[in-house]
Order: sequence, then structure tokens, then C-alpha cells
Amino acid sequence: MPVPLISPAVPKKCPAACGLFEAQPDARLRVSLFLVWRERTRWIAREAGMNSVLRFARFLALGAWVGSILYFVAVVTRGAFAVLTRDQAGALIGFTLSGLHQLGIIAAIVFLIATIGLHMSFKSLGRPAALGVTLMLLLTLESQRMVIPRMDTLRREMGSVESTPPTDPRRAEFDRLHGVSVDLEAGVLAVGLVALFLISRDRP
Repeated sequence: MPVPLISPAVPKKCPAACGLFEAQPDARLRVSLFLVWRERTRWIAREAGMNSVLRFARFLALGAWVGSILYFVAVVTRGAFAVLTRDQAGALIGFTLSGLHQLGIIAAIVFLIATIGLHMSFKSLGRPAALGVTLMLLLTLESQRMVIPRMDTLRREMGSVESTPPTDPRRAEFDRLHGVSVDLEAGVLAVGLVALFLISRDRP
């Protein structure tokens, strides 16, 4: 009986589906990397958008504060003494200055919070611009809480600053405090201009 011929063993070929299956790990890796890249890109875009908002908040707060001081000095004070009596002008300036101080306090808080958010660290309050705004806030609080209330008290006691002779101790104290108030506002303005220049140089 003839012995059937047995063909030599031939290695089986992997079907096309097998090759696709073997390629799947690389495909999954590429998809995973793409998803990570996409999420990273979205996160960077959101962070860039938030940073833009925080930078704008800092510029708006400090710019509005400095601009208000300039307007107060250049327009309000000159106009008040030009068209009103000394007592009326003093009352108007005192009222306007109190509002300016409230604006400055709010602006300082907004600036400092935006600075912390921009750099994600409380250490950012040690940066030159933030230190300058902190100094502006302290000078403003000193004027608002210590100098102006004392001036208002003296004004009520005198009744009329204009008719009170300069030799009167109350008038002398009032004039001295007025000079202190002017110096404090000048200091706030000078520091504010420097701080505004510093944040304009910050890199995005």
C-alpha cells in the first residue's frame, strides 16, 4: 500500500486581521497621545485666557486709580478754587478726596488679588509692582483714617477756615495737616506711576 506523501511543514501565514491586531497597540498609543495633546492644548488656551483677564484687571485697577488722582489734581482742585469760595472748595475737595480714597482701596485689593492669581503664589506680592501698590494702599489708608478725619474736626470747630486767622492754633494745625495730605497724595501718585510702568514691562 503506497505511503501517502506528507508535505513538509509550511509555517502558517498570519492573516491580514492579525497584522491589524498587532498594529493596534501603536494605534492606541497614538490616539492616547493625541487626546493628551488636545487636552493640554485646551488647558493652555484656558490658562492663557485667564491670564489675559488677570493682566487686564491689574491694568484697569491701577490705571483707573492713577488716572483718577491725575484728574483730581489737575481738574477738580483747580476748578474748585477757581469758581468757589475757599470754604466751599475745601468741602468739595474733602468729599471728592474721600471718594478717591475708596476707589484706591478697591483698586489695590483688585490688583493684589489679580497678581496672586496671575502668578499662582502669594510670593508674587513681593514683586516690585505689588510692593508699590501695597505702599500706595498704606498711604491712602493713613490719609483716609488719620489725616482727613482730623481736618474735618478742625473745620467744624473753626466754622470757616477762610475767616480764621493763620495765627489760630486750629488753623495752623489744619494747614499742617493739609500739607501732609498733599504729600501723601503726591507719594501715592509717584509710586503709582512707577508701578504702572513696571507692570507694562511684564512679559505675557
